[in-house]
Amino acid sequence: DHTKTPVLVLSLSDRITERITQYYNGKASIWEVTIEKPNMDMMRTKNQLEEYKRIVRDLLNEISRLSDSPSINVHMAIPVSCAIEFGRVWMPKPHKSLALYDYRNNRENETIIIKDNQ
Repeated sequence: DHTKTPVLVLSLSDRITERITQYYNGKASIWEVTIEKPNMDMMRTKNQLEEYKRIVRDLLNEISRLSDSPSINVHMAIPVSCAIEFGRVWMPKPHKSLALYDYRNNRENETIIIKDNQ
């Protein structure tokens, strides 16, 4: 639904989609990148990281094209290497701004907003 808040859930280290779905209570359009068995050691090869990078770039393009919202809320449970690649594939002109969330003290907290300052 392009009128709802776009939410990108990256659940590669742990399953977090249920928690995120409850947090938004039907007011979000949720997009998820996950694997069959999320775990802390899931990223093992350079090829896996390249595939992840391609998937995330394509997804950012698609969400930016389809959503009416000015930004994308992002919730992550991913290895550091994936977080770095996520930051590298985001482009300020073609992609929407990003609102990054962190789960602490049993709640979702908006921590950083990344946007084009132009």
